[in-house]
Amino acid sequence: MYQLERVVRVVWPSSLWLMATDGIEGTPRAYLFILMSVAANVLLYGVLGSVVWSVKYFVADRSKR
Repeated sequence: MYQLERVVRVVWPSSLWLMATDGIEGTPRAYLFILMSVAANVLLYGVLGSVVWSVKYFVADRSKR
């Protein structure tokens, strides 16, 4: 199971915030951790997607020349 946890930390690093809600489900503090996790995912994958899109755009632009 430890190998799976290592993969999850790399692919989904904000899952640590979701683990922080263990035992405090349904409280405002838990909802804050969930909101932080979602915001981190949006930011992380938005930046990652922008980088991939930019690289693809520039590679395609060079191939047209």
